[in-house]
Amino acid sequence: MKILFIENQYKTYFFEEIALKLQEQGHEIVWIVQNKVFEPKNNFVKHIIPYPENKTYKKIKDKDIDDIIYSDRKVNYFGYKNKSYFYYYNEKIKALVYKIKPDIAFGESTLFHELLTGKYCKELGVKYLNPLPCRYPTGKFSFYLYDTLEPYRGCNGELPKEEVLTIIDNIVNRKISPDYMKPIQITKVEKLANKLKKIKGFYVGDKYNTPSPFTKLKIENQKNKTKDIWDTHAITEVEKNSKFKVLYPLQVQPEENIDVWGRKRRDQLAVIKEIESNLPENSILYVKPNPKPKYEVDNEMIDFVSSSKKIKMVHHSVSMTDIFSDFDLIITVTGTVAIESILSNKPVVNLIETLNNTVKNCVYVEDLKELPQIIENVKNSTFPRATEQDKIDFINLLNKTSYFGNVSDVLSDKNCIDEDNIVLITKAFTDVMGSCNK
Repeated sequence: MKILFIENQYKTYFFEEIALKLQEQGHEIVWIVQNKVFEPKNNFVKHIIPYPENKTYKKIKDKDIDDIIYSDRKVNYFGYKNKSYFYYYNEKIKALVYKIKPDIAFGESTLFHELLTGKYCKELGVKYLNPLPCRYPTGKFSFYLYDTLEPYRGCNGELPKEEVLTIIDNIVNRKISPDYMKPIQITKVEKLANKLKKIKGFYVGDKYNTPSPFTKLKIENQKNKTKDIWDTHAITEVEKNSKFKVLYPLQVQPEENIDVWGRKRRDQLAVIKEIESNLPENSILYVKPNPKPKYEVDNEMIDFVSSSKKIKMVHHSVSMTDIFSDFDLIITVTGTVAIESILSNKPVVNLIETLNNTVKNCVYVEDLKELPQIIENVKNSTFPRATEQDKIDFINLLNKTSYFGNVSDVLSDKNCIDEDNIVLITKAFTDVMGSCNK
C-alpha cells in the first residue's frame, strides 16, 4: 500500500518509527511536511512544502476551508490577521494529495495543514486516520476518522464483567485518569531545547503553525494574569442551598478536542451565555476552569461570568473530585467528564454528538432551549438512568473501538517509541490498513 504520513512537530518522530516498520513490510511511505525543522530523519519520499512568499493569495469560496480557518489556533489565539496563507497551502496540499494518491493517510487533525490534507483525502475517498489516546480504558488508543471523534475499527474485544466493573469503579472513584492527563516528564534542558527548536522553525519560515516567541511570551504572561483575576472572583465551595446546580467545566484551548471536534461549539463564552439565558428560576450555573489552563479564558469571559447573578466561578485550586457530587446536571462540549458522569449516573448533556450518547443518561442537545425541560426531568426523576448493564456495554464499546498502545510524541513521553510499544502500535496500524485494502 502507499501510505501517507503528515508531519506534526514532535509527533513526527513517533510516526516515523511506525513508518519504518511498515516500510519493512513492503509498504511505500510518503510524507507531507509543513515545518521543515521537524521533517523525518530517515530516507523516505518527502514533500516539503516551501513557505509562502510575502504576498496575498487569492481567496476561494469553500466552506471546508472556512471551517478550518475557524478552528485555526494561529488566528484564534496568536493574533495572526492575514489568512491568505490558507489558500496558498490549500493549493499546494491539494496538488500533492492528488499527485500521491495514497491508499491510506495517517496524521493528527489539529493543525491547518493536517486538516487540509484530510479534506482532500476525503475527496479522493481515502481514509485519513488520526491515532490518539482514547479517554478510557487507559493504555489504549483509537483511530479517529478525518476531523471527527468517530473511531474507526478497533480490537473488537470484549472484557470480562469483573474487569469492566473494576474499570467503572476506578473511574467513578477517580482512582485512575486518562493517559493524556499524566504529568509530562521533561527536564529543564529539554524544555529549553524545545523552545530553541521552535524559535528556529519560526525564523526559518514557519510563521503559520508556530507563534512568534514574543507573541508567545506575551500571551503566556496574560494567561497567568487572567488566572489570578479569575480566582479573585471565584468560590472554593459549592453553596449548600435549594438551587438547581449546573456545572460547565471549561475545556482547554487551543486543543483539537474542542476547536476541531467541537468546532460549532468552540466559542465557550457563547456556550456559557446560551446556558445562562436558558436557566430557569432557582437554578445556577457554576463555571469550573481547567486546572491547567491555556488560553480559553479572556477578560471578556471574566467580565461576563463575574457580573452574572446566575453564574458562580470556581477557583482553579478546586478539583473535580471535591465538587462533582454537588451538581445536579453537567454540560460539556466534548469533555471526558461526560464518561465519568455516565458511569456515576450523573445527568449529563453533550453539545456535540459522540459515542457517549449511545448511553441514555448522556443526552445530546443541539439547542440549549431544551435545557429547562431537561432540568425539569432531572428534578422529577424522569431523566434517564443507566443500568449496570448499560455501563458494562458502554465500557465494552469503548474497548472494542480502540487498540492497545501508547500514542504520544517524543517530547511528552519518550516511552512512546520503545520497541515493544512500536510493535504493538504497528500491529494496530496494519489491522486498519487491512480493512481499507478489502
